[in-house]
Amino acid sequence: MVLIKFGKQSNDSVRLSTSSILLSALLPLLGCAQSQMDIPHANVSLNIDGDLADWKNYAHSQGKWNLKRSSSEPWHSPKRSRLINEADEPTGSIDLSSTFYIAWSDSGLILGAEVEDNILDVVETEHLDERWYNKDGVAWFFELPYDTIPERFAAGSVALCFIADTSYPEYGAWMRYGNDSADYLEQAIPKETQEYSVKVTTDGYIIEAFVSWELFRKYGQFSEEITETLGSMMIVNCDPDGGEYGGHLLIYGKGDNDATWTQITFSE
Repeated sequence: MVLIKFGKQSNDSVRLSTSSILLSALLPLLGCAQSQMDIPHANVSLNIDGDLADWKNYAHSQGKWNLKRSSSEPWHSPKRSRLINEADEPTGSIDLSSTFYIAWSDSGLILGAEVEDNILDVVETEHLDERWYNKDGVAWFFELPYDTIPERFAAGSVALCFIADTSYPEYGAWMRYGNDSADYLEQAIPKETQEYSVKVTTDGYIIEAFVSWELFRKYGQFSEEITETLGSMMIVNCDPDGGEYGGHLLIYGKGDNDATWTQITFSE
């Protein structure tokens, strides 16, 4: 059980280093189309138990996302953001509609997703541990700190992927990352750096997760004071609906190219 502290969201301006300010000016030229998002700091006890009620009102969230809403955003890519309607899906049901939450504490990130999904699909006929994208779940992609080089999971990029499987398999919390000598590295998120919970609901599922800063220091390039860090983020909501790949809802980015991800900073 992880205990984090959450408090009232602050409107104070984020302190940025000189380099961060210069990067912010360059972002529109680099393809990061969404305006900056401030991630609030934490200050009240919570348990990672699949119930977001004790912290979600203090987290960053932009409400409910679906394919119709995301299709009007500048970062939308029809090639990547698409949903598949299978022949046996319930008539009149919601294919995919999700609300995402994020906040930070002194020890790590808190992530949450409330997902409406008409078919819970976490089984793949040709399963591989690294194919999280072929199962229902949510992945948060980060680059911390942001740099000016467009990359696809080279050093500094980390994806945290959580499958909506209440059996909690070894691959249920997965990561993709890169380092100075290789990219697209895949492995389970080390248990000592994360805790997550999955709750199945009447209309979908909830994912709640904590990931420590130590993971970003070990597998990324994060070493700055958090309130002086300029980063970027994308969310991928996977929805195979019986297909081997199926559909995905991408929020805040166009795909693996981290130059298209949305800028984030961390509020006190």
